[in-house]
Amino acid sequence: MEASIIISAYTLERLPDLQDAIDALEPQLKGRAEILLIVEDEKPLVEGLKIEFSNRPVNILVSSRRGVTAARNLGIEKSTGDIIIFLDDDAVPSDTWLTEILAPYSNPKNMGVGGNIYPSWKVGSRPEWFPTELDWLIGSFYGGHPKRRAYVRNIIGANMSFRREVFDVVGGFSTSIGAIGKKRIAGDDSEFCMRLRKAYGPNHILFIPEARVEHRVPPERQTIKHSLKRAYIEGVSKAVIARMFEGKTTQNLDTEFNHLIYLATKGIPGKLKKGKIGQFIMLILCTSLVLLGYMRGSMSMVREAI
Repeated sequence: MEASIIISAYTLERLPDLQDAIDALEPQLKGRAEILLIVEDEKPLVEGLKIEFSNRPVNILVSSRRGVTAARNLGIEKSTGDIIIFLDDDAVPSDTWLTEILAPYSNPKNMGVGGNIYPSWKVGSRPEWFPTELDWLIGSFYGGHPKRRAYVRNIIGANMSFRREVFDVVGGFSTSIGAIGKKRIAGDDSEFCMRLRKAYGPNHILFIPEARVEHRVPPERQTIKHSLKRAYIEGVSKAVIARMFEGKTTQNLDTEFNHLIYLATKGIPGKLKKGKIGQFIMLILCTSLVLLGYMRGSMSMVREAI
């Protein structure tokens, strides 16, 4: 079984992280996978990456369109693997990552497989005020998510994979959402997985903790301001997705509702009981901002809401 690993890049600021990711991937390839690096059409970026990876097993493709979803779609079009794997340019895989993420495809039921995503703090360690229940704000799996293998509604873009045939059935990633540079309407990975579930039914997307990557968290994402802003944008984004699925939120946003129930019954009371007041306050604030963003996004155009 051959695989294509698709990584998108839009800035040289992440070059050290990208170098670490390629260093970790190269020994795992063993002729069973290719690496496609999709680069936005900016001359310094393209030239810099071509020089850096000139002697490495990396196929660099230039995307004429901006944004991670456009890059992923180009990667899908140009890839040759039976399994299409997506990895962020600031996510570094473990030594056995490729073997782990491919193994579940021996079961024909599995149409998508995603692995665990651990935050790796580039400066210091986890802020005392930032609880694991909010790790979804930095693109990582969070407290309250299954810790063992489980079928889930969606997997996260930094570490996810699908059978090639899935894209023939449900299409590519929506370019109306997703990151464009440092701006984003979140949820392109969730929206795609929801289309997959609509086409194939539940229990076809498998989460496996063994396929682990470390997701680098830069200093600018380690602030209270960033967390609050992202929480609001996440709320707006969920409203956008609800519209895309004709507002059937109880069916399509069940993961979010279940997490809210977990926070209300276990997460938030647990922080208060343990005396973690800073984390308690952040959970209250971020949950409130998600709800506010959702209501605002439901009542107005996306650009106005953000």
